[in-house]
Parts: sequence; C-alpha cells; structure tokens
Amino acid sequence: MSKKKIEKIQKKNAYSGLLWLFALGSLLGVVLEGIFCLVRYGRWETHVVSVWGPFCILYGFGIVGFYLCSTILKQKKWWVQFLIYCGVGFAIELICGCILEFGLRMRAWDYSEHFMNIRSHVSLKMTIVWGIAGIGFSKIAPYIDKLLKKTEKRVWKNLSLVFTVFMLVNLIVTTAAVVRWKERHINVPAKNRFERLLDENYNDSFMAERFCEWRFLE
Repeated sequence: MSKKKIEKIQKKNAYSGLLWLFALGSLLGVVLEGIFCLVRYGRWETHVVSVWGPFCILYGFGIVGFYLCSTILKQKKWWVQFLIYCGVGFAIELICGCILEFGLRMRAWDYSEHFMNIRSHVSLKMTIVWGIAGIGFSKIAPYIDKLLKKTEKRVWKNLSLVFTVFMLVNLIVTTAAVVRWKERHINVPAKNRFERLLDENYNDSFMAERFCEWRFLE
C-alpha cells in the first residue's frame, strides 16, 4: 500500500474519531450543565445550542480542542499545558460571546460579576477553570485514544457520514432560527416562505424555552 493511501486512510479515521468525540462532548455538556443547575438552583435545565437534539456544541468544540492539545502537548511541562488549555477555553468563550453580542445583540452567559472579565464573556476565574479542566482531561486522554480506535470500524465511518450531514443541516437551521428570532425581536417581518416556516416552527416561545439562558441586549 502506498504512503499516500495510508495517509488518506489515517485522515479519514482521525475525522471519524474527532466527530464522535465532538458528539460525546456536546452531550456531556448538556448533562453537566443540567447537574450544575440542579445542585445550584434545585431544578434541571437543558442548555442546548441547536434546535434538534441534545447538543451543547460549545462543549463539543471544547473537548475536541482539549484532545488535540493533549496529543500535541504530551511531552510538555504541566504548566505549559495548563496555560495552553486556559488559552483554548478563553478563545472559545471570547469568540462565541463576541459573535452573539455583536452579531445578534444577545448574551448566553454573563461573567460581569467575576473579577477581571472582558465584556462579561470571559474572566480570570473561568479561564483558570478551563486550564484545570484541561489538565484533568489530559489524564484521561489515553483512555479516549482507546475509545476512538473503536470508531475505525466501517460501521462507525458510515454512521459518521450520516451524522455529519445531520449536524450540518441542524446547525444551518439553528443559525437561521436564531437570526429570525432576533429579527422578530426588532419587528422585522418574514420576507419569504422559508422565514415564514421558521416563524411557525421556531417561534419566540419555542426559542426562549430551547435556549433558556439566552437573552437580548437592549
């Protein structure tokens, strides 16, 4: 078998593994957020970032970022790893927070009461939490390697194609539904049949319940 063909197979395996890791992280994010709300507020809340399925995709991207870092930084000193994990968490929260604030005039979390925060999207406290979580994740990374090897089987590769298509459509519809939610908030009427379908299926009540932490910035 040629070297180019081997590299191609390895890339396909890597994509399949990272995709399922993303899915696992997205699901775990919903569970962890729910447990946190149960402990702190005495009620279960489902924090999702998609209109279909129990997916908190920020955690999905976070766990993939942590896994890639754990692979690249395996031989680095613990404090170097800690700082980079802090940077990964900081970047994800800041980018997503700014997209919501400046693109949609919305907010999904608020660190305004935290010491040394930037526009309430990131803070020193949460950046350190990301770093600690990353170090903890690096300890279980070898076990995740073993788990991901199971996704190299053909059935998982076929399922990864189906899941990829599903998530792409899910994220496109989610983005469109959130944009229409924002437009309805500022009294912009639907301009075509697709937007009218969004208004019918993903109205304000649905969106407010589905994205329970999100709020508009007046």
